[in-house]
Amino acid sequence: MYKLLAANFSRLKKDKTFWICNIFMIVLSVFLEITYYRNMILHDFTITLETLFFTYCTFIGILLSAFVSLFIGTEYSDGTIRNKIVVGHSRSAIYLANLLTCCFAGLIMCLCFILPTLAIGIPLFGFFSADLRFILLIFILSIVMTFAFVSLFTLVSMLKQSRAIASVINILGVFLLLFLAAYINARLQEPETYDAYMYATESGVIEEEGEEENPSYLSGRKRSVYQFCFDALPTGQSIQFTQMLPDDPLVSGLSSAAVCVLASGAGMVAFRKKDIK
Repeated sequence: MYKLLAANFSRLKKDKTFWICNIFMIVLSVFLEITYYRNMILHDFTITLETLFFTYCTFIGILLSAFVSLFIGTEYSDGTIRNKIVVGHSRSAIYLANLLTCCFAGLIMCLCFILPTLAIGIPLFGFFSADLRFILLIFILSIVMTFAFVSLFTLVSMLKQSRAIASVINILGVFLLLFLAAYINARLQEPETYDAYMYATESGVIEEEGEEENPSYLSGRKRSVYQFCFDALPTGQSIQFTQMLPDDPLVSGLSSAAVCVLASGAGMVAFRKKDIK
């Protein structure tokens, strides 16, 4: 395992996609801080550091879908995985080494956003105004969410030898999950009732409509199911963490941990049986 990890980290240091993702996160952090600070000065309102601190949660899944697909896909296209098996490494060790390497890469990408945000953001916006324990909780949950993304993308990439097919499945999959999470969020945000309002008819008479029930409002068990899905989906968590509004941190954390365990376990079992060409 040590030799596999050493080889993977050596390749990671030279991986162009990895560095492009890191640079993107750094540039995004600096751009957001400059933009937010400029708006704060121009429009005379206060922005706190936590407003933008967790923005990386929105982008990390997209970046990792491309990185993991290409990083592992290169091992297949270069024949590296086949060579590792030939020299005696177990398939489980190969799978786990790739998973851990990609988890480390995901952590570095997150830090590439966080560190510039702290370095530039604290002088511009001051320190966090929210409870530091709450900030730390969301940070830990966001890292577990990142590992859940990696576990899913590694599962696909290790079972699909074609780098192009794995990339399409992972990238398309993460966008579909983002759209699904956004749809669920929109349904959950529906108001229970429509407010009363007044309007003028064509004849100039003022009419008043009373408060009305919203037929699209989710209630009861259906609302509970939607909320659970929003809390459990990694993309749903990314929306919540970006806004610093986790509905149920315990459900989010346990769901991400379950995704890591189940996806990794299923991936290793399937990879042992895979016919590598």
